[in-house]
Amino acid sequence: MNKKLEVLSHYKTVLKAEQYVIAGSMAMALMGFEHKVTDLDILLYHPEQETLEILKALEIAHPSSKGKLYPSKDLFKFSHDGEDLDVFIINGRVKTHLHFADGIDISPVENIVAAKLSYNRPKDYFQLQRWSNVLMTDEAFDKFLSERIGKSSSIYQSNKFAPIKK
Repeated sequence: MNKKLEVLSHYKTVLKAEQYVIAGSMAMALMGFEHKVTDLDILLYHPEQETLEILKALEIAHPSSKGKLYPSKDLFKFSHDGEDLDVFIINGRVKTHLHFADGIDISPVENIVAAKLSYNRPKDYFQLQRWSNVLMTDEAFDKFLSERIGKSSSIYQSNKFAPIKK
């Protein structure tokens, strides 16, 4: 993880923007939810023009090992020392983020979850399920419900998470 943090710190000095935010699985790893970080996601809010030129050059000179599956003018993908980076350009309102260190912010869990849900990709739903089990496993939730109210989570699932009627 130290190598990944070094790469992120390096690009914090190179990529100038109103706000530089770590997102995705790296942010989740820093919060203790993830152990497998396959790429580094960076959100740049209102980047300088020079930064956009640097990103274009990096994308050409050091293409990501994953390629660019979802071409977009707001996404730059490249590789640095074996680490794949996805840099998202955001020109909208700056959101509140959690302060990590050295002027680097991380995206809060709810923002990452909302982004994952918006992609509508099966891999993201599996990842969200895995993260939810960090807080409480399905078995622990069922045990809680059965001990407290004598029901299992299947009642919630069958009613699409509707509250139990008494």
